[in-house]
Formats: sequence, structure tokens, C-alpha cells
Amino acid sequence: MPFLSKRFFRNNFLFVDSFNTRMRSSTISKLFVNKTLRVYNGASLKSFFVRDSMCGKKLGEFSITKILGQEVGINKHLKSKTKNKKRK
Repeated sequence: MPFLSKRFFRNNFLFVDSFNTRMRSSTISKLFVNKTLRVYNGASLKSFFVRDSMCGKKLGEFSITKILGQEVGINKHLKSKTKNKKRK
């Protein structure tokens, strides 16, 4: 049984094209298709458009909270350059 928060239905979700939420544990159902959702990831709201293929997955899967891959190395490199400039 998919989990849907009661908050979606209290805020007239069916009649709105976009919606903000913090309920990352809610499951995407057919009600969400063709709507834009903005899910809070702990720092900001991440926006995504819901398609049919996303049904059955959790909202939190589309609101990434971590920096992955090559970006981590780039950010560390930039931080070390700015620290060196401040010391001089």
C-alpha cells in the first residue's frame, strides 16, 4: 500500500499545477502525474516534473541531498585555492 500524506489532500493538491512539500517518504501515484513538485532536501527546494515512469517511487529519490561524483573533487580544489589566497 503506497504512503500518501494527508497534507496533499488538505491543500487542494488536485487543482494545483505545482506544489511544495517536505514529505520525502510519500509515494508518487497517478495523482502526481503532469505536475511540478518541489521537495525540500534539507537545504533548499528541488523542483522536478512528474512523469508516468516515476509512479511507485518515493519523492525523496528525486530530491538529491548529496554532491556526487566529480563535483566533490572540484569543490575541494576550489576551497583550497580560496584558503591559500586569504593567507597571503
